[in-house]
Amino acid sequence: GGGGGGVPGAVCGDADDLLTCGGTGVCVESYKPVPECFPTRWEAGATTFTAPFELSSTFWGTGTYVTVYARREGLADSAQIVRRFDISSTPPEIFLVESGELPLPASAGGSELGPAASPVSVNFTIPSPGAVIYYTLDGSVPSWPGGSTQRFTGELETNLATGLEASVPARLPQLLNSTRVLVRVLEVNLAPSTLLNVSVAVQVATPTVHLTLNRIRKATGFAPEEEDMREGLALDSFTFPATSLLTTGETFTPLVEVSLLATSPASVTYYKLELGDVTSGAPIHFLPQETFDPTDASWTVYTGQAMQISSAAIVSVVATNPGAIASAVARFTLNVRTLCPAGKETLDGYNPCGDCPVDSHYSRLGGRPYAACVPCPAGTGTVGPSTPSADKCYAFCPPGSKSSTGLNDLLSSVAGGKCGECPVGEYQGKVREAECVRCPFGTTTVLPGATSVVKCAGRFEMSAGGFHTCGVSREGKGVCWGYDGFGQATVPLETYSWLANDQTLTGVREYVWSSLAAGSFHSCGVTEGKGLVCWGQDYAGKTTVPDHLEIEWSAVSASAGYHHTCGLGKQRGSGTQVAVCFGDNAYKQSDVPPGMIWLAVSAGQFHSCGLTQTTNVTEAVCWGDNAYGQATPPSGGTGAAGGR
Repeated sequence: GGGGGGVPGAVCGDADDLLTCGGTGVCVESYKPVPECFPTRWEAGATTFTAPFELSSTFWGTGTYVTVYARREGLADSAQIVRRFDISSTPPEIFLVESGELPLPASAGGSELGPAASPVSVNFTIPSPGAVIYYTLDGSVPSWPGGSTQRFTGELETNLATGLEASVPARLPQLLNSTRVLVRVLEVNLAPSTLLNVSVAVQVATPTVHLTLNRIRKATGFAPEEEDMREGLALDSFTFPATSLLTTGETFTPLVEVSLLATSPASVTYYKLELGDVTSGAPIHFLPQETFDPTDASWTVYTGQAMQISSAAIVSVVATNPGAIASAVARFTLNVRTLCPAGKETLDGYNPCGDCPVDSHYSRLGGRPYAACVPCPAGTGTVGPSTPSADKCYAFCPPGSKSSTGLNDLLSSVAGGKCGECPVGEYQGKVREAECVRCPFGTTTVLPGATSVVKCAGRFEMSAGGFHTCGVSREGKGVCWGYDGFGQATVPLETYSWLANDQTLTGVREYVWSSLAAGSFHSCGVTEGKGLVCWGQDYAGKTTVPDHLEIEWSAVSASAGYHHTCGLGKQRGSGTQVAVCFGDNAYKQSDVPPGMIWLAVSAGQFHSCGLTQTTNVTEAVCWGDNAYGQATPPSGGTGAAGGR
């Protein structure tokens, strides 16, 4: 400090000394600006000992000498004992303040602190009113101010909520990266405190997801609203819009604008945006176990753009800063709930929406602001779930009919969408059926639309041809006898194959027949598999079956056919009942009139006839040779002469 304090042997007590021992003392040693004095005149400088005393105030200073002796009247003074006491300042404690908030979350109890969320404010305890704290943030040892040494200037303030005394956060040194803090206390007349060396780990704070809603349900109507998603505070469920503000048929697409707010200065934010269904649970999930990899292409650097979503989504965020620990990966669940569309139901009218089950439809009964599924009227049903309105409840197909869905969809453009009668040879006794049941083997129905198996009766058990006869047993065995000049009375066998030991073997077996028909010099039959087989004389192709037509045959007629054959069956694919004739066509006897639904067909010598159905009317139709009126049915039928 100057004066006597700066020169050993000078007299203490100059005005510029920082501390004086009294005018009679002599300075024997100086420690920087602090003088150390040794009393020379006990009568003036000594103090009578009456009780223990402390060497703790700045009055005593560093390197304090305590000299003691005993004096008793009548005796010489005892020998003097001198002891030196080196007194240093009390070291401070270090605290961390995360994001400028109180109370202080951590104190110095070791050599490492953190990780704490950036920015981290560093605070210190002040051990005594005269203490001055010096610190460095670059790893160097703090000394008197200068270079990287900084003086702590925090002002003490009491937090009324906690009662803790701390420095004003705005004046605290802030750390953005992991830093080693070295600190000690310097006081006048005292030696520096023990050096405190603490490593502070700083972690980048997780960014905040900021949401701007274009419309949200409010008592006053639609209004924009903004909110930040934080832990414990999150708008994780958005409903759009208030139903009372929608008119019939009006739809509304919700729109949530998502932006990211960095909470640590100088940090870089990365994000992922996944659209689709979200799982239930907390709106914010922190994933400390997930390590962020900046080379992962699924992460995108956030550059300030706003992202718009109109459906459920998950936003994953992470932030980095060189020298700091990357933030924890956080996933923010955004469950955007739209009004359920027609054909869906839910508890409150918003998604997640469920399908209205089969045989029910969507409705807003009684003005309720949510979707309710209402059962279809009795005797009606729906094609599938999620039916949007009552007019899609169709009547069941009655007994004796079928459709592709079992329902009578009168407006359907799909083949089989409307109910149609069961064809000849089939029946159906139930409602709402997609298929009819085939009559038992060897039986058929006379008319379509049969509602019971009792409508099925025996078919051609025997057929007489020109000079031979054929018949079918109830077991499906075919037998022909009589004139066999063209092989017409020799029932063919079926050739089949099978695989044995990686070799294809072939064999023959008897067909199982549903009907046989004998012509003049040929025969035909329908097998149990709905195939048509003809044999005998093949004049004009009367035994050459037109397989290219892809027909499932149900009946065949050649009983009076001279050189042609007619059959009845369903067209594969469309299911339409058709009549087909082939062979001789000299009198147009093989030209079946088009555009009709056929119930039966029969071949004559040079003409053919069949039964057709239009609405509920059954008519006889004939064509071919009409020399004797054989192709002109009685009143109620139609004829088409081929000429002779």
